[in-house]
Amino acid sequence: MKIFKALAALVVSAAFCLGAAACGEKVDPGRATAETGEITIRIVDKGYGTDWLYQIAEAYMAVTPGCTVKIIESQDSGAVSSRAQSASNDADIIVSTDSLYGMQLDEYLYDISDVYDSVQDGYEKPLKDRMNQSFRDYFETADGKFYQMSWVESYSGYMYNKTVLDEVYGAGKYDLPKTTDELIAMCKDLKENHGIDPIALSQSMSYYDLIKYTWFAQYLGMEKYNNMLRGYYLNDAGEYVPCETVEQFKKMISAEGRTKVYEAIFELLRNYSHSESDKMNFTDSQNAFLGLGYGTNMTKCAFYLIGDWFLTEMASAIQSSGADVRYMKTVVLSDMASTLEDPLEDTELSTLIGFIDEGKTYEEVKAESGWSGLSENDYDRVYESRYANYSSGMDHVLAVPRLRAGGGQYNLAMKFLKYMVSDEAQAIYVQAQDGLTMPYGYTLERAEEDYGLTFSETAKSISEAKGESSVLITKGGNSLFARSFPLYVGYIEKDAVSGTFASAADAIASVDNSYNPENSLALIAK
Repeated sequence: MKIFKALAALVVSAAFCLGAAACGEKVDPGRATAETGEITIRIVDKGYGTDWLYQIAEAYMAVTPGCTVKIIESQDSGAVSSRAQSASNDADIIVSTDSLYGMQLDEYLYDISDVYDSVQDGYEKPLKDRMNQSFRDYFETADGKFYQMSWVESYSGYMYNKTVLDEVYGAGKYDLPKTTDELIAMCKDLKENHGIDPIALSQSMSYYDLIKYTWFAQYLGMEKYNNMLRGYYLNDAGEYVPCETVEQFKKMISAEGRTKVYEAIFELLRNYSHSESDKMNFTDSQNAFLGLGYGTNMTKCAFYLIGDWFLTEMASAIQSSGADVRYMKTVVLSDMASTLEDPLEDTELSTLIGFIDEGKTYEEVKAESGWSGLSENDYDRVYESRYANYSSGMDHVLAVPRLRAGGGQYNLAMKFLKYMVSDEAQAIYVQAQDGLTMPYGYTLERAEEDYGLTFSETAKSISEAKGESSVLITKGGNSLFARSFPLYVGYIEKDAVSGTFASAADAIASVDNSYNPENSLALIAK
């Protein structure tokens, strides 16, 4: 029995269904007065699927008399956002797999701060004070308003095929890599000594976007990285200030840090990716990772870089393969250790990460390790790096468009969104997504406790990898500059494996020669 059937009997919904906006006009939602009616939600159907929305909508309608939900699916996120900017828009809520920041800037979205300010049943604090802080920082405007909200927390990182590693090394007889140097070393051993193509890969996809930003943030530290997304650099006085000159701009983007990231990626992909990665699409590479092979090539793979939508996207293939595949905690860029106050060797970095994985505090690590020179700041940097992960959740958003053919249902839409972030609806979501979560505090563990649900080991590994202190990385902040500046041009997968560039440094140089810093400075000034 679906959770929503059980929840429907538990939820009592307040009757505040209001809303109707004039066709083709950006109007004050306060004019709306309807108490019942239908809302239309247009959703993009990609990796995470749409089942979760149908189940939440069914539960909502069961406990909200007179209010109905119509769902329209689309395959094109761009088409959904374009339609929502015209008077022909037919949706009260749009659910996208791309950021709607441009629409927000152009005032095509309603302020939905009321959802963030709402206090859900069983809580004393409003939603904005309970949600993942990284998401709040991302969506909240300078004047404290919100125009978008995420519908998936999203975890991205390396998966490993436990079945393969257990066959090679023996169950419980190996340690998963904690650093990029350790990952490279294990890949080398798997390939040279065990006939494994260590990394499943499709050169047609840009999945390594999911790790390059994480490793760059590790190298810089989150404070410096987040300021870079704003176009701020650290001056000689130790203050973050906006870049005003080309020299300041070049200092901010840290070519050295980006080069270190690409050196690691180039070495991994050039030397240890699947021998037929140039022929594979993303589904082919995922099947190869699961041990299903590619054509007649049944070479086994050990690692795959992907987001947690893998659970939904490949659910049937995971089941049919019988493979035990799980997510790893974030692999830390070995070169970040050179940026610490007291630089560490990779073995020392790995040891420190091991202490952190065991839950050791700074004081405990210092006492047990004998590292008299270990500063608390260095400990915090490594801790932050271990629990940092790239999140696509900040680009998997929903919003309420201001333009609506025939008049909109703003207040009805707001009511639905408030239900969607309730514990009841989030429990439905967790079940529908096999343990994946929204960034609003409801966890897989809560669903297990509240409803006796069970989840796959793959899903549980995501929850463990995130931990309770997940620091979420995005490739672009809510600034015009961040969304315009490329850390890399093209698919790094193809360029790394096929030899477009002789070295990582050459790749970085190509990026830096492809844009005009003066244009970036103008965007920063805005």
